[in-house]
Amino acid sequence: MTSVAELRFLLAEVKERLGEARGSVSTAQARLDEAATLFEDLAEVHGDTVVPPALAGARKALDDLAPLLGAGDVAVDDLDARL
Repeated sequence: MTSVAELRFLLAEVKERLGEARGSVSTAQARLDEAATLFEDLAEVHGDTVVPPALAGARKALDDLAPLLGAGDVAVDDLDARL
């Protein structure tokens, strides 16, 4: 049988991982923004668009993920409060 203390420990672990994930998403968003800027600068030099179409899709996927991680945090807090 699982104790309340064990459940709280696991929920704390989940919160930590969610925080790490939010940090990773933020870092990835910043790196994609840097890449987009570099591609735009390169396009100015060469006169052609060289931005990969997948770059915008990757940025959107990260933008969509960020609120889900926040919702996970809220859900974990709610579960912890119910214990």
